[in-house]
Amino acid sequence: MEKEPLLDGQTRQLACLGKQATLTGFLARFGLKSPLDVVWSHATNSQSLLKIALEGGRVHMIEVDILMGRYALDASDLGLDTPSVVSHQINVVSHLTLPNVDEPILAHPPELRSDLTFAHFAQIIREHNAKGGNLVGIKLDFKDPAAVIPVLNVLSAVGVGKDIPIWVNADIWQGPGGGIPKFKPVEFLEACRKYCPLASLSVGWTTGPGGLHGIPGTFVGVGGYHPKHINAALRDLRAAGILPEEGVRPGRPAIPVTRETRETRDTHETHEIGGSINDTVLITFPVSVIYTRLSLRRNDTFDRLINASEGCTLTLWGEDTVSGFRNAESGAMGKYTGKIFVDTKPPKFAGILLEHIVVLNGLVFAALLIVPIVLLVTHM
Repeated sequence: MEKEPLLDGQTRQLACLGKQATLTGFLARFGLKSPLDVVWSHATNSQSLLKIALEGGRVHMIEVDILMGRYALDASDLGLDTPSVVSHQINVVSHLTLPNVDEPILAHPPELRSDLTFAHFAQIIREHNAKGGNLVGIKLDFKDPAAVIPVLNVLSAVGVGKDIPIWVNADIWQGPGGGIPKFKPVEFLEACRKYCPLASLSVGWTTGPGGLHGIPGTFVGVGGYHPKHINAALRDLRAAGILPEEGVRPGRPAIPVTRETRETRDTHETHEIGGSINDTVLITFPVSVIYTRLSLRRNDTFDRLINASEGCTLTLWGEDTVSGFRNAESGAMGKYTGKIFVDTKPPKFAGILLEHIVVLNGLVFAALLIVPIVLLVTHM
């Protein structure tokens, strides 16, 4: 991960502390009763998409993908045939945007150019929330380890993070069917803890179609999230001082306590709801809704994650053929009620196929039985 000069400790802490660092505080800030009520804007990686998300008035959390790349000045730079829908109406951070220099931008691989740098995005969010309209929080989905520290420095420089929810997201562990992560888990966790200690962590696993726990594994009942995936997550979160050791009563996160952090923590960290205070930092584990459904055949798959701390939650993501809300409230997931965010989208072919994997398994098994019989009969 790229090394950057550290900001002044008090400045960094003050800039990154927020009232939404607990689950109850996060929901209360938006006036919501359940994590299922959160409305998301997915992959908001351009000025036009950001404009739509902010003007709609319904979105609570804006999710963006972040990597190191080049700022595209206009539509021609992006290879488009028509002018950009949204011009630079807000002339900000131009001094932070340098032509032909890699910097944090909003884009999803394989794209390496965008009409929206992270610095510009952060300033727009800051000014939007300062106007007193509908509050929006941000989910930063890192695709490039080199972007992490520069982005967290920008958050502090433009003052984003004092009073809005910030989720820091990355796939830092190898998951079902997934490739080797780009991130070193403990290094990523420690960077987040150092630069934005009370931002909400959203840390998960790479996924893909292959491998023992990918699609091939579904035919023999081992597809989906496995105890070894859970073990890796808990091990690294404890090594980074994010979660208490197993058997230790969950409490405040392990943040270095100084005069500055004590004062700001008492002011910003907790949020009272009906006289009770939840002082456990919100951590969410993004899990593929399809592989989650397969994993739940082992009823205790996610128990250790949820029970590791009061603030631990799950976020269902990906394609879903039935309502993600129904999936979150029924069956084996029902025991996690109040601990599940749903960030799913309508299915494509792969989602429908894996949704009915049990039926597919039956058809494959039947074919394996029938084909030899048919061949035998025809050659008699």
